[in-house]
Amino acid sequence: GRPVPDYTAALAQPVQGLKLGRPRGWFEECFHPAFAAVYEEAVASLGALGIEVVDVEVPEVELAAAAGWVVCYAEMFSLHEGHLPTIEERDTMGAGLLGAGPFVTANDYLRALRWRPAFQRSLAAALGDCAAFVLPGATTAPPVLDDMTVDTGTEVVDWLAVATRNHIPFNYAGLPGLCLPCGLADGL
Repeated sequence: GRPVPDYTAALAQPVQGLKLGRPRGWFEECFHPAFAAVYEEAVASLGALGIEVVDVEVPEVELAAAAGWVVCYAEMFSLHEGHLPTIEERDTMGAGLLGAGPFVTANDYLRALRWRPAFQRSLAAALGDCAAFVLPGATTAPPVLDDMTVDTGTEVVDWLAVATRNHIPFNYAGLPGLCLPCGLADGL
């Protein structure tokens, strides 16, 4: 039984001097130029409010994303194994998610779970003295339902790979996230 702080009191505090870490590189690789421009404007507006935004390196993020998918596939299959006989009735994305589960071994799953604390420590170190990370929640427009692909500005790729890219490492680490709208890109 711990007392719960009044979190809403922080809403009245000034943001000047707040420091946010901006992961670069991998997090911005699949970024449609129109969405990148809106994100850059949002980051600049944070600076205009007196918030310091600094570039940070998140080590082994590719490994964290892969481990996150291993956990996701195994746990999803555990919950939805009974749907495997109807896999042919699913769309490509749903069938792919369901179909990957049987090929995740217990060893793969446990290895992914065991590595999580190491990645959590890496994220804490990357965050350093920053209050939070700031990164785009969406890097492309949503897909057309007929094919579930998106345009990154340089290629058309599977939507699921791009839509989850900036979320799955943090979901894997068990860290909360907050997505806020920051403008319009391509009318969206």
